[in-house]
Amino acid sequence: MKNIALILLASIGLTFGKQVLPLANGGFEEKDKGWQLTGTLDMIEFTKEAAFTGNLGLRLTDKNPKGCADLFSERFPAKPNQIVEITFASRSLEGSAATGVYLMCYDSEGKVLRRGGECIYRVDSTTSWNQTQFFGKTLPKTESIGIRIHTFVAETGQCDLDDLTIAILEGDEAENAWKSKNAIKTQEQRYGEYMQNVDENAFRTQLEQVAQTSHPRLFADAEEFQRLKGLAYTEGTIHQRMRDRLIFMSDKLLSVPVVERKLEGRRLLGVSRLALYRISTLGLTWKLTENPAYRDRCLAELRAIAEFSDWHPSHYLDVAEMTLAAAIGYDWLYDQLTPEEIESISEAILKKGLTSSSESAWWRRATNNWGQVCHTGMLAGAIAIADRHFEASLDLALDAVRNIAIPMHAYAPNGNYPEGPGYWEYGTGFNVMGLALMVQAFKTDFGLTSLPGFKETRLYNEIVTGPSGFSYNYADGGQSTRRRQSSMWWLAKYFEDYELVELAERKVTEKWLASRPAGKEASNYDWFHNLAFFWIFEKPEQIDSTITRPLVWDAGGNVPIVIMRNTWNPENMTYLGIKGGSPSAPHGHMDGGSFILDAANIRWIFELGAEGYHRVEQMGINLWGMHQNSERWQLFRLNTYGHSTLVIDGKQQLVSGFVKVLSATEQPRQTVLDMTGVYANSCSKAIRTFNLDDNGIVEIIDEVEGLKPNTPLEWGAITKRTVAENKGNSLVLQLGDNRFQLLSEDPNSTWLVQDAETPKPEFKGNSRNKDTSRLVLTTVADAEGKASFKVKLGLLPQQP
Repeated sequence: MKNIALILLASIGLTFGKQVLPLANGGFEEKDKGWQLTGTLDMIEFTKEAAFTGNLGLRLTDKNPKGCADLFSERFPAKPNQIVEITFASRSLEGSAATGVYLMCYDSEGKVLRRGGECIYRVDSTTSWNQTQFFGKTLPKTESIGIRIHTFVAETGQCDLDDLTIAILEGDEAENAWKSKNAIKTQEQRYGEYMQNVDENAFRTQLEQVAQTSHPRLFADAEEFQRLKGLAYTEGTIHQRMRDRLIFMSDKLLSVPVVERKLEGRRLLGVSRLALYRISTLGLTWKLTENPAYRDRCLAELRAIAEFSDWHPSHYLDVAEMTLAAAIGYDWLYDQLTPEEIESISEAILKKGLTSSSESAWWRRATNNWGQVCHTGMLAGAIAIADRHFEASLDLALDAVRNIAIPMHAYAPNGNYPEGPGYWEYGTGFNVMGLALMVQAFKTDFGLTSLPGFKETRLYNEIVTGPSGFSYNYADGGQSTRRRQSSMWWLAKYFEDYELVELAERKVTEKWLASRPAGKEASNYDWFHNLAFFWIFEKPEQIDSTITRPLVWDAGGNVPIVIMRNTWNPENMTYLGIKGGSPSAPHGHMDGGSFILDAANIRWIFELGAEGYHRVEQMGINLWGMHQNSERWQLFRLNTYGHSTLVIDGKQQLVSGFVKVLSATEQPRQTVLDMTGVYANSCSKAIRTFNLDDNGIVEIIDEVEGLKPNTPLEWGAITKRTVAENKGNSLVLQLGDNRFQLLSEDPNSTWLVQDAETPKPEFKGNSRNKDTSRLVLTTVADAEGKASFKVKLGLLPQQP
């Protein structure tokens, strides 16, 4: 009987926890039978050469950057929120696969359901066959499902596909599949998991209570302002030193023209930031001094932005920062406003800020700094005018509290910031302002500070800053020394981790407080950093050390980096920053496997950072296209050649690829990367290993397999130091009395020094990289398709 039951189950396509759907011709043995073909049909071929099993397989060859091909399977009945398994075999013999396999969901009328994103598996670009399994979840209102195979518009590539299957999972199998790494979640499904669970009715009550309080209510109430004012007039306090600087900066602003609505390219952001600086500076100085000159000047700025035609909603960061500026001015000067001004300014905050965007605007669910900045701006505006426009304020404030959690998930697991230190200042700075607004107004952070990685990010700047004083400026980060980070004061105070600001922040802040900038009075000197006044504190007499600084820090997350040190003593420290991840990440570069290096307090191997957005956009270059053939990757600073990594067969890294951190250990002090994903169109395996010994010597070992014989490879490193000596397999860089050697293990190798100041091939968007060179070793794959490099890097003894 048991055998009979199993046979019956199999005959109707069921296994335990799985309903296998009868996909006709999933192996393409009958060519296009059972599939609907659309688009550029000459891209589609059914051939023996594309078969993984059987006699035929599907070959897609897309050489047209303006066209695409589609194949749609038959449809099968389904219900909402079911877990679906799709499997297939694939490979890409040349270039990028440039192909996606989709789980398609249809409603009762047969229309495609797309709200909240699509479930797409981007086919891996590997020269050997890959057997892939992924899981998707059907969308609300789903009545039927199917498979779509699609070549991406604006990309070119080649892909072989075979043996597709589709099944609906049930019970424990479905639950486990959805938790697995093979689950492909739409944006809406990810957001649903990331959004903070805040009850709407309870939040309404909380906001009603806030709306009944008097102004000010942003960052401080009247009682707190009075306490801080007392500190500002106490001799020798840090608050007094900040008061003195605020007065100096406010005096500079008294005679300059008010802000004007002038776009720079496609942005009003510079004007929004200038308004935020001026209004927060003048407003805070007025609250501390009660000098009417500062009040009147602040009111003039506030009136000016309220009268703008709009705050430029097509680039919503502009709106967010302008809303924050207007909300601060309105709230802090509320008792100085006329009834007409209260009406006009609150209306501007409502119409040009809170309600200037649709409920489906992408920034509401943004996973990057946009989410942190925009939600903080909207939250400030909502709290400020809740007593006059409650329902609109409720919508935006609840949305902010729930959705700011989405970009905060990027800190997991260990506090890394995917967009680099420069964007950490921006994103985390605004995130902290948002939290400070919540704590002040609602007396709670709604559990947001407990999200994985957020507390850990308080050490991020300390870890990613090398002994040279430069941070690790991966992605679109600009090269700069450690700058003040006002958010560090809030983090130290909130987590009662007072030692945090003693590592570097207090010194940087005191230097800033002592400065008296000369020059253009109309310049934006401090942006939002004057808000640190609410969080700074005196150095405690006794600090219990709670901070452990690792020698090897594995950031984890979607944009993995590793920072290695041999010691935390800056005099003897070798500092190594290592980059994993994908070029497709926010502000991503083709920098997989690249590194930067400091020794003797000098940066020897560099990251060039970003190109100027406005300059490049004004040239008509599509800076934000992220497909394989985008103009973005013709920019030297962003492509493979502009980073200290491998170039294989003269090809750029694959945008769809990902460099994995296989291990990062302190004993031994070693990091191992699997770079196969970004080179999968050239090889079957690419492993890079970094070793760092106690004396600060770095060893980098590259092992590449599955190449075509005689495939050329380049090992590259970017430097701005002078090449003092180049003899065979040894190259020496020099700065002052310090000499730094790059030594190839292959005695027959020769270093090439390429000009990176004006990189080749020429491209109109490339900046001049002053005094920059690309240091190169070359080799070719042997008859077995293998190639390797081994290079040691370290300081040489100083010459007498």
